[in-house]
Amino acid sequence: LIQLQKSGRYVIVSFGNHTMSHIPTGKTAMPIFFTIETEANYFLSRYVGKLSDTDLVHYYSKDFFGCGKWVPGANELVDLSQADLGQITAQGVEELITYRLSVFKASPIKAPVKVAVYATRDLGFGLARMYEALTDTSLEELMVFRSVEGAVTWLASPLPLDRTAN
Repeated sequence: LIQLQKSGRYVIVSFGNHTMSHIPTGKTAMPIFFTIETEANYFLSRYVGKLSDTDLVHYYSKDFFGCGKWVPGANELVDLSQADLGQITAQGVEELITYRLSVFKASPIKAPVKVAVYATRDLGFGLARMYEALTDTSLEELMVFRSVEGAVTWLASPLPLDRTAN
């Protein structure tokens, strides 16, 4: 059972006996927050407020992959529920894909990683589906969800055997 609870300027996400870090809500100067969920073997990428094409690669390279927080092989939960993606273009999505593929190729990852995208708005859902279509040969197994519960449940499930073989 997954529970979402708003507490002032924060959202607390709980499932089972695991509670995610308090996640700030509202407008912020940093549009992508990263939280490691070590027990659940994934990291949370939470997009908040207005984002540009430049933000996509910048925050992943500077605040996550580039600073040693990332553990190769960890799955990812992308939360687009509070993101304003109106400035994101197809070129920006392609640049993010190119950057992430370069990181994965330089890492020891051999098996696919799961990326669950939680998108409540049509634009975020559509951009995530575009990303999914353009990464069909990468090590990312991506699924887009309208509910955070579905996304977290899918992250906890095993990949089909045909996607786990090298």
